[in-house]
Amino acid sequence: MGTNIESLFDLYEYDDYKDCEGLSKCRFVLGNASAKNPLLCIGLNPSTATDKKSDPTIKKIQKIIKNTNKNAKKYDGLIMLNIYPLIATKPSDLPQDDSFLIVEENYNHIGNILQTYLDNDILACWGNDIYLRTYLLVCLNWIYGLSKHINPKRQWLCLHLTKKGNPTHPCRQRGDCVLMPFDIASYIDAINLKNPSHLVKDSLVSDFLLQDTRFLDK
Repeated sequence: MGTNIESLFDLYEYDDYKDCEGLSKCRFVLGNASAKNPLLCIGLNPSTATDKKSDPTIKKIQKIIKNTNKNAKKYDGLIMLNIYPLIATKPSDLPQDDSFLIVEENYNHIGNILQTYLDNDILACWGNDIYLRTYLLVCLNWIYGLSKHINPKRQWLCLHLTKKGNPTHPCRQRGDCVLMPFDIASYIDAINLKNPSHLVKDSLVSDFLLQDTRFLDK
């Protein structure tokens, strides 16, 4: 008889997608739905954490939240989102091309979370691998645009900036590091100026986002 394993997280949105390259496992949302003020976190792509087990990234964010709360108890949980939801322990394993179905579903989940947690802070934590794939830059642009439309006054945070100016990945930081304000608007302007090709890229991502308005009418 199997042993029931208690869930660590009560918010877990996951799905499988089958395409010409095989089965793609995606995790869209992971976190604490019961929390009153969770910290919304946006990484590059998910690794191995599920509702029943954590991973180094989630553990580090939880440690940072605990340290942050020593001075002022602010966050009572986290909700992890990702720029691209395909599960891969190495970002270099992400496919060269984006999937319309995966991007569309991620768009739905992120939009729903941003509307549900209307005033919650966002921790940017995707690291330097944002440049690995063009579609990652495209997706980041629309995540920012979606957040700006739903709540233009929402506060963005980061743990530190890399030498390349990107918000660092949690695993690169100590558990006692301090959350700091992150100027997401200036960051988006800077990466678009440095990488203009993705703005005119003929991709399923950009085509879909130009046509979709479901979160633009509240």
